[in-house]
Amino acid sequence: MQKNRSFSIFILIIFCASILAACSQTSTFTQSQAATAAAATLAAMFPSATAGPLIVTATPGLSTATSTSAPTQISTSVSTALPSQPTRINFAQGATFGVVQGDLQTGMSESFVLNVAQGQPLLINLSDLNNDMYFSVSGNDGTVLIPASNQLSSWQSEVSSHQDYIIKVFAGASKENFELSAEIPSRITFAKGAISAAVSGSTVNGYAVSYVLSAAKNQTMSVTLTVPSNAAALTVYGYSDGQPYLRSTVGSSSFSMVLPSTQDYIIKVVPTGSAVVQYSMTLIIK
Repeated sequence: MQKNRSFSIFILIIFCASILAACSQTSTFTQSQAATAAAATLAAMFPSATAGPLIVTATPGLSTATSTSAPTQISTSVSTALPSQPTRINFAQGATFGVVQGDLQTGMSESFVLNVAQGQPLLINLSDLNNDMYFSVSGNDGTVLIPASNQLSSWQSEVSSHQDYIIKVFAGASKENFELSAEIPSRITFAKGAISAAVSGSTVNGYAVSYVLSAAKNQTMSVTLTVPSNAAALTVYGYSDGQPYLRSTVGSSSFSMVLPSTQDYIIKVVPTGSAVVQYSMTLIIK
């Protein structure tokens, strides 16, 4: 077999040489054309392996935080953009209140996210000029706390797990501006066997600072706020029953009462005229 192949190559070389010799005696077939013809003949007799088309199969998958390579764009006709991420509501250091503003066209929605610890109350309020916008609330684990079908613009609950919570705002009948506020009161716990606790801070950015503590029916709760004269006042209300027991409009910096029920109680330090005020507060429950 090898001898036959060698003989064929020898015959072909003589054939190609004849073509090239003939070219030197004619003007209608150039030497370059003759070389091309000879090469084509050789390729036809002994084809060599050539690289075929590279087939790349794009398999959709989840992106991972550990991936460091950039994705390869296979086709410009397919969008590779990720869904828009919710806007995170970040509280300033020491603040218990956050607010974001925006506007939405009819039929549109916008999502926000904030992190809440287990057992903390979460209070959300949405305001707009026409009072026809609403929101939904769900946990990052997929748990739906408030569905959009409820069409609520105000809501509060004590969350059952520590995670991110997504608030999705839905537009009303026309384009309008909105303001979304979220409040997460800081929980006060007493040391074992203690009947009092003290906290201090500042009304960051002029916003009220909220605290929450749990107390039992018939216990006496006393609160004393120490601030410069008339710089801030107290608000106290029941978290479960929503009943106000002291409003900041009264201007009082002290409160004492035999509690009517076992529940969480919200205590707010409300600055006068949205001022930034340094304060300290003592709470006694016995």
